Amino acid sequence: MPALHHVSIVTRDLDRSRAFYTDVIGLPQIPRPNFRTPGIWLQAGTLAVHLIHWPQGHFRATPVVDAADAHFALSVDDFDATLAHLAAHGFREDAVSGDPMQILTSRHGAAGFAQAFILDPDWNIVELNTGALTPSGHPIAV
Repeated sequence: MPALHHVSIVTRDLDRSRAFYTDVIGLPQIPRPNFRTPGIWLQAGTLAVHLIHWPQGHFRATPVVDAADAHFALSVDDFDATLAHLAAHGFREDAVSGDPMQILTSRHGAAGFAQAFILDPDWNIVELNTGALTPSGHPIAV
């Protein structure tokens, strides 16, 4: 069965995105081959996040956090600590829709685990959740 290897994220500014994903999200940078397109690789558990420099930028016209839109998810151990860490970096649950620093949270939603959705600097949606995985990386049914 195929398994997810990595997620690629488009960024207009590699340094800005590196700071977001390493400082705010907490992913360590890992070595990357010297491809023709500039980029950065980050470790995300047993998987990776690949930042790819794309000068044309993101595809969203507005900075709206929408849990039903295209996104990727990272599992966290402590949801409340994650929210506090995001708040220390300027993200807010009380921010209005359209504010790029909005945190959209669902602590007891249909997924069966806590979820927070934020935007990265290029308006890519990132989900941070407490969803459990089996040792082989499969989601545990709720």
